Amino acid sequence: MNTVNNPFKPLDDISMRSFHLKYMLVAAMGTFTDGYDLTVLGVVLPYVLMSYGISSLKSPAGVFWSIWLNALPVLGFFVGAPLFGYLSNLGRKTFYGWDALLMAVGAAFQPFMPNLILLGVARFIMGIGLGADYVLSPTIIAEVSNARDRGKLLALGFGGFWIFGSAVAAIAVLIMLIAGFNPGLIWRVALGIGAVWPAGVIYLRRRFPETPRYSVIIAKNFEEFRRFMMAIFGAHYNIQPQHGTLNHEEAEEIMLFRKYLKYIALGALLWLIFDIPAYGLNFFVSYIAQSIKMTPVYLQLLGTAFTLPGIVLAWLLLDRWGRRNAQGYGFLLTGLTFLIFSYFVYTYSRSPNAAALLFLPTIISFGLAKTWMQMGPGSVVAVGAHGVEFSPTKIRGIGQAINVISGRTGVLITTFVFPTLFVASSYTAYIFLGLVSVIGAVLTFTLIPETKGLGLEDISLRLSGDS
Repeated sequence: MNTVNNPFKPLDDISMRSFHLKYMLVAAMGTFTDGYDLTVLGVVLPYVLMSYGISSLKSPAGVFWSIWLNALPVLGFFVGAPLFGYLSNLGRKTFYGWDALLMAVGAAFQPFMPNLILLGVARFIMGIGLGADYVLSPTIIAEVSNARDRGKLLALGFGGFWIFGSAVAAIAVLIMLIAGFNPGLIWRVALGIGAVWPAGVIYLRRRFPETPRYSVIIAKNFEEFRRFMMAIFGAHYNIQPQHGTLNHEEAEEIMLFRKYLKYIALGALLWLIFDIPAYGLNFFVSYIAQSIKMTPVYLQLLGTAFTLPGIVLAWLLLDRWGRRNAQGYGFLLTGLTFLIFSYFVYTYSRSPNAAALLFLPTIISFGLAKTWMQMGPGSVVAVGAHGVEFSPTKIRGIGQAINVISGRTGVLITTFVFPTLFVASSYTAYIFLGLVSVIGAVLTFTLIPETKGLGLEDISLRLSGDS
């Protein structure tokens, strides 16, 4: 039996294979659910409120419930992410599938809630599952991916499928509108469908093998590691990892936190910054559509159409151009586009006669903000790349949980601030989102280390300062 210092190098060096795509697709259903559930409400929100006797989005009750129905699943992340971040060190495989079950249960109860309070409770339960998934899925994908393609697998599996989920949400609502469904039925069917996607992958997730990095570094189960490697490289695989050869990964958790905290915190800050403008666009489609005199479902579909080129650009650039360049320029272009969009909205509000002339450039600027966002930060920090790449294996679950919680804090900031800014002055809300994006660009270009093409252990070694 041969021994090696870095037993994961064969995994890092291989080309992309079918098992990479299988892992990515099964994991992606969680993010697909997130994209579906957290955006479908923005499309059907007026129908939800009407069913419970609230006729206007801008009324005090309308603003209150639009905030809290969006906020409660986000608050669920604050339970699910740290809980499953801790539990992930007891086994990635052990708890994979429970996240999908929580998502399915929460989503399935939504159509049957007799009042807005209980609807909010169902969305909170769904959010716990989503928070768990945001920790487990990126961690598992990163720990089985090869070094060359890890960036694009994370980008498509999480950023890309989030967008696909949001597109399905808009299409489902559009089909029901065309079919003539009544508003009360539309929102109930739309929210209830959100249970289908996670329910479909619970069984598959429970069958996933344990990740090789967990087996070696945390569980010290070298036989399970060997079985995983033999399944990929064949029965002739006979390399045994040595004990204590990844010294920068072997320290106690508290020492690892002290060493890597600044990078975990940097990734967390950038996720917070990204989620402020991202969810300004995604949560409040009804508000944005109102400001440019457009139907919400069509605006949602338009935004999705503009996001698809961003997914393609991310797939092509992330593992060539690098995370830092893609994210930095994505943030910068998003910020500039938001500022242009705010000017058009301002002109709309002051010169109604110019609305017809400005309609096309306004929706193009809205769409381009989605393109640049997805090309850059939407395919890097927002898919958990910083959380899983900047944290060594022993603290990867908790490091990712910290990043997720920080990102959801950004969502809460948008959830509570955006409607207030919008009601006071819609164009001011977009200026705010643009300036936040520019701050993200500055921080990315000046502080983010590049990780393209590096194995997870190589990244940890570089960031530890021991290399």
